[in-house]
Amino acid sequence: MDMDEINRFFLRARGDGGGAAAAGLDARMEPVPRDVLGSASRDRGLVPRWESRGRCGARRGSARRGAGAEGPTRLAEIAASRVAVLLLAGGQGTRLGVPYPKGMCDVGLPSRKTLFHLQAQRLRRLQQMAEEQHGTACHIPW
Repeated sequence: MDMDEINRFFLRARGDGGGAAAAGLDARMEPVPRDVLGSASRDRGLVPRWESRGRCGARRGSARRGAGAEGPTRLAEIAASRVAVLLLAGGQGTRLGVPYPKGMCDVGLPSRKTLFHLQAQRLRRLQQMAEEQHGTACHIPW
């Protein structure tokens, strides 16, 4: 058993072993620009635009079969089950002292909901909005 190697793993897991490489990476991190984020509750004024007709990811100049000149609505894409979510979560919560993903940790919200729970609720609400507007059951895989 290589105790030096085990000690290095331990220090890295604790956050003490990142050294200059980790510090350099942290220094380059920047917040996500506000103009690429959206929240149906915070940005209520933008919801009609999100629900309006648009290209929904189609390349400019390409036409989708069955769509109007502007393409299908964003909620229509969800209603047609053509939308999925890739949730990139930060891994295990070992540094927090728990054996499960950090997204399952109690982060002190009054509701006691986890971050994964909040994400699931938001996705479910999008499904409901698409179903209400388009009259079809749908599912957003994530």
